[in-house]
Amino acid sequence: MNQKALIAAAAVMAGAAGMWLWVEQSQPHQGFQPSDFEFPRLEGVSEIDITCSDAAISLRRVDNAWTVTAPYEFEANSAFVSRIAEVFADRRVVDRTRSADDRQAVGLGADAIRLRVSGTNGEFAANIGATVGVEQTVRELTWVVPDGSTTAYRVGSDLRSRLSCDPERYREMMLVTWNASDITAVELPMSASNPTRGTVRRSGESWQWDEPGATSFVLDAGRIDRLVSGITRASATRAASNVDAVEAGIAAGAQSIVLFKGDERITLLLGNQVESQEGSSEGTPAERFLRVEGEDMTWVVSDTIAGHVAQTLEGLRSPSVTDLARDAVASVEVRRGPDVFTLTRSSCEETEAGCVEGGRWQLTGVSEPGAPNAESAQSLVDAATRLRSTRWLSDAPADVVAALSTPGLILTILAQDGSARIIEMAAVTGADGQTKYFGRVPGEDLFEMSEATWQQLNRSESDLL
Repeated sequence: MNQKALIAAAAVMAGAAGMWLWVEQSQPHQGFQPSDFEFPRLEGVSEIDITCSDAAISLRRVDNAWTVTAPYEFEANSAFVSRIAEVFADRRVVDRTRSADDRQAVGLGADAIRLRVSGTNGEFAANIGATVGVEQTVRELTWVVPDGSTTAYRVGSDLRSRLSCDPERYREMMLVTWNASDITAVELPMSASNPTRGTVRRSGESWQWDEPGATSFVLDAGRIDRLVSGITRASATRAASNVDAVEAGIAAGAQSIVLFKGDERITLLLGNQVESQEGSSEGTPAERFLRVEGEDMTWVVSDTIAGHVAQTLEGLRSPSVTDLARDAVASVEVRRGPDVFTLTRSSCEETEAGCVEGGRWQLTGVSEPGAPNAESAQSLVDAATRLRSTRWLSDAPADVVAALSTPGLILTILAQDGSARIIEMAAVTGADGQTKYFGRVPGEDLFEMSEATWQQLNRSESDLL
C-alpha cells in the first residue's frame, strides 16, 4: 500500500473514532430513557439534611425563614438555602448514566454529599457526587444516585455547587435585615472627642435633629442616606464563633451606632482590629470585630463597614459654609491685610426697555472704581457664596487658631435682605513644609478648605480688572 493510501486509511479511522466518541459523549446510555429519572417536583420544601464526611447539617424552614438546626442553631441565609430547594421545582434533564458501582467515576469518593429533601408532597434522598468534565469548556458535572438505585445519573444541574459542607456557609451574614427605607432614626456620637450622642430622624425625604436646639451645625441628608444604605446592605466577612466580647474588644463604651425602625432598635458595637491571618498577602484590607447588641455571635467585618459604624454626627455634617443664591447677594467685601475693595451689584441694569433687576457688578474702594471683568467678578462671588469645607475642626490645632486671630483674608458677604456673613481665612504652613488653608465664621467651628478654593477667594483688585 502506497503512502497516500495509508494516510487516507488513517484519516478514515480517525474520523470513525471521533464519531464514536461524539456519540458516546452526547447520547444517553444504551437502553436508557430520560424519563427514567428526574428530580421530584417537591412542593413546600421545609427540611434539608446535608451529610458530608466531616459534617452533618440540618436546615428547617418556618414560614419563609430558614434556620440551621444542626450542628448548632443559627439563622440561615434564606436566599442561599432556597437555591437548593429551587432544584426540585423544575425538571432537570439527564444527559448520561453509568453504573453507580464505579464510585470514583461518578464522584462518590470522600467529597460526596448525602442529601435528603422533604416537602409537603414527599421527600427525596440521594448521594450527590461531582466530577470535572472536559467538553466545550471545563465544568463540574453533577451525578445523582437516588436511594435504592444502582444507577448514577448525570444531570444538567449545578446542584452539587449549591451544597456546602461548611455550616457557616449557610449562615445569614447580613448585619441588619431592615431595608434602608425602614430606618426612621439614627443615633450617633457627636464627634470622636465628644461622646455625647445625638439623634436624627427621617422627615419625608430629609433628616432633622431630634432636638433642633441641640447643635448649631447642619447635617447633610445625602451623607445620612448613604450611611444608612451602606449599613443595611452590609454583610459580615465571616463569623468569629470562638471569640468572646472581651477578646474582641467589645465592652461598655465601645464605638456604636443605633438604628431605629419605629419602636424597634438595633445597636451595632465595634471592637478591635482583627490580627492579620498567617499567610495573608501584604495589603490585605483591614478588618474589625463587630457584634449586634443582645446577640452572642461576634462577626468580622471589612474596614469599610467598620467606618460606617464608627461614624459621628460631625462626620455627617454638611460641608456648606455659605449657601446663597447668586441673585441674593448685594455685595462682597474683600479685605487682604490693609487692602480693601468691594464688589457691589447695582440695583438694576439700564437697558432700552428700562431698568432690569439684577444689575452688573461694580468695583469700589479702588483707585479707579468702575466695572470689573464680568467673568472674574462672578467667579469670585460664586466661590464666596458656595464655599465648601473639606473638613470641620471642632478641636482646631493651636497654630491654626493663632493664624486665624490675625486672618490674612476676610470676606464680608451682604445679602439683599440686609443679613451679613463674615468669613475669616488664613494660610498655615506646617513643620513638614506643607501649606493648608483654614477659615471660620465668627462664633462657629473652624474649617479647612482646598487650595483651589483659597485661590478662588484670595483675589487682588488687579485680578478683577
